[in-house]
Amino acid sequence: MTTTDELRYIQAFSRIIGVKEDDTIEYVQRKGLNALVDNATQLLATPVQREKHQAFLDLYRMSRGINIRNPVINSPESASAFFHSVMDNIYDKEAFVVAFLNTKNRVIDHEVVSVGTINSSLVHPREVFRNAIINKANSVILCHNHPSGDLTPSTEDINITRRLEETGKLLGIKVLDHLIINGINHKELYSFKAKGVLETVETYDINASQSIKEGENGFTGKKTEKEQESDFMIPIQEHTYPLPDPDISIKDCNSYGYLDDEMLPLSRERAAELFEQDLSVYLLYEDDTEAMALDHEDIDKHSGIFGIQRTDWIALQDYEAMKNKEKSSVSESELEQRFLETPTDSFAIYQLKSGEEFRDYRFEGLERLQSAGNSVDHDNYELIYTAPLTNYNGNQNHTLNKLYEQFNINHPTDFKGHSLSVSDIIALKVNDRISFHYVDSFGFIEQPHFLPQRNYLETAEKSIEQNYNQLDGIINNKPTVAELEQAEKAERKEKKSSVVEQLKTKPFIEKDKQKRIPQIGTDKER
Repeated sequence: MTTTDELRYIQAFSRIIGVKEDDTIEYVQRKGLNALVDNATQLLATPVQREKHQAFLDLYRMSRGINIRNPVINSPESASAFFHSVMDNIYDKEAFVVAFLNTKNRVIDHEVVSVGTINSSLVHPREVFRNAIINKANSVILCHNHPSGDLTPSTEDINITRRLEETGKLLGIKVLDHLIINGINHKELYSFKAKGVLETVETYDINASQSIKEGENGFTGKKTEKEQESDFMIPIQEHTYPLPDPDISIKDCNSYGYLDDEMLPLSRERAAELFEQDLSVYLLYEDDTEAMALDHEDIDKHSGIFGIQRTDWIALQDYEAMKNKEKSSVSESELEQRFLETPTDSFAIYQLKSGEEFRDYRFEGLERLQSAGNSVDHDNYELIYTAPLTNYNGNQNHTLNKLYEQFNINHPTDFKGHSLSVSDIIALKVNDRISFHYVDSFGFIEQPHFLPQRNYLETAEKSIEQNYNQLDGIINNKPTVAELEQAEKAERKEKKSSVVEQLKTKPFIEKDKQKRIPQIGTDKER
């Protein structure tokens, strides 16, 4: 649940109707919170429960303060629940629906843009963003259903998503996500944001639990905390950058009653520390309001939690990163060489270089890329990130999927690339074997010729042995016993030859002296 009020709403419903709270929560996860008002027949097993439900509806109509018609969407799962409630009666045809959100991700309104045939739906950017502008929406979430039950996105789905994202950028309206759902299993969904199709950096608490099927299409199923701990993962961060206070999360802040995710929460101690650094610290209240702390006394007197604006925190992180980069900058070639030469299991991520010349390569599936006459070329890529590969379980495909999941959902704090997506390269070094894998539309395709044909151990030879005349890619240039014996024989021969040459030249020198002495004596006599 997104808020304490909504959880209380579910608890009250369960008590009044006489339904188990767990059953109600499970039903809401599948159908959405609106279903408790509009269509709760599956929960009502007896005439008494149905009668109580009618009384509950009467009470609901008179109640204030809970806006379940306009929920806060903070995860793909909560977005899916909302769209299921909207599209409950049109699952037999493909429909395209847009939700319009304010700055706090609360649904302002929604619109069914198109209802097509069983296999197609026509969508134009004008129809999508017209009401977004009218409603002064800060962002939108797109959704369409696949009546067949297969959540695999088509090429047309991907193209229209990118087109709408580009249109949104021009209008200043963010496209937070595009979901594919079906009416067969409400727990299944496909998130374009999670799969890296969308380039936007904005997110809506993508860490929320997400029930999607596991299979060849790369879906990652919901796991227990124990299972997640055993998986191959780099330490998880809630955002692509560390939160200012590890002791409190945005979820804690939302449960407290403050829902603006543009404000990052702080404890009292951390608030006082950042205030000393001349950063603007805010007092947050349960009614979703805030006030700036003007002095330490304001911080001491406030009984709730505190916050710092996301933009201020990002600016501080960027400044610190810049300073660290100035202190220690490693070139791309050096980074690659370190990856190639490291004795430990490691991985690396390559992404296409920026520039218009790579536009036709970016986010293209391998088959489509090759059909256009293009190829996967090492020179088109830059190495973005490398790190040790821990807890490798011998399953290469599992490792690739876990890396894909992490670099879409839980970026390491020092990762500066975009979310891992189609056209990227994942390199694995396991037991001194290096393999390169193209991130395809679905799955991964090994690229054995990605690295140029060169002996990457040459540098190691040069740095370790200094035997430049014996570069062969093998760090074994120490002379053998036979080579040492041969060298010794050559040295003896050279010495012997030198002595002979000296003996040959010495008599000639002496004879020359003997000729000159009498000549000098004769001159004296004269």
